[in-house]
Amino acid sequence: MKREPGETWGFPSEEGDLDEWIAVPLPLPLRHGLVWHYTGVDGLLGIVSNNALWASSPRVLNDVSELEYGAGLFQEAWSALKNEVPEPCAVFVEFLVGSDLLSSVIDSAFILSTSLEGDLLTQWMHYSKSDGFSIALDLSVALWPKVAGPNRTSMVFNGWARVIYDRNSQLEMCTRLLKSMARATPGSPHDWQQHQDRWPRALVSWRIVLGTALMHMKHPAYKDEREVRYICGRGEDTTVKFRASNGRLIPYVEVARDPHPPVNEQEGTEGAEPITLPIKEVRCGPDVRRGTPLLIKSMLASYGYNDVEVRSSDIPYSAV
Repeated sequence: MKREPGETWGFPSEEGDLDEWIAVPLPLPLRHGLVWHYTGVDGLLGIVSNNALWASSPRVLNDVSELEYGAGLFQEAWSALKNEVPEPCAVFVEFLVGSDLLSSVIDSAFILSTSLEGDLLTQWMHYSKSDGFSIALDLSVALWPKVAGPNRTSMVFNGWARVIYDRNSQLEMCTRLLKSMARATPGSPHDWQQHQDRWPRALVSWRIVLGTALMHMKHPAYKDEREVRYICGRGEDTTVKFRASNGRLIPYVEVARDPHPPVNEQEGTEGAEPITLPIKEVRCGPDVRRGTPLLIKSMLASYGYNDVEVRSSDIPYSAV
């Protein structure tokens, strides 16, 4: 799969001709600016000591209901569109969407949640029983799921995605994707049944597109979170780990600086020390104990994060 700069994502046509690509109207990943990941003291220490972030499975998080919300929008958009689509194309689209779309995405995708805002009261309230922190990450530095080898096969487009909250924008994206799928039906309206053996191959590519789209949508009630997600999928070599949180077992994958840079950037990387994450700032929550910022600065330096700024929240809030 590839991305056309400034335009859209795409993948090869079913004929396998690399010169002919099917364009899909997905939002492009964010590649510039800062996003903020909120975490507690255990999470902050784990992130900087391992030079890795944790993208968790939506199966055990609240994101399951969010994916169900997106799946419902696809059904709503399809109900409004299907009568306008020729019957062979409608059959093809319904084959691609299928009843198992949601479960396949939930089982193969992982999410790291961040925000465009680094000082949100709603987030600090979530960490009011312990020290809370927000970590500023530079989007211009590439991240990738840790894998055992260079295989990058994934069931979603890996990258930073800004969540869409506006319902009309969500339905518009769903409709555009469904129309693209219909136009990609193999064969012609007269001989489409002779090309049904190509449908399973198309299923793989389009499921990646649909799974990525589901990750972009969230109920409008959460718009103040201004969420940006790092989305990644389970590839053949991806190592899935497990951690405990609030009495629940959570599958996750580690996300770090890209361990397999492009060929022209690989010179001199063999045997190199682990590289630090693109952390620009750590902000301490409004309810942290006195002296915490100095401790955080010292801890960061001990793991090689010498140039990271440490600040305190500007919000006057106390959980006591």
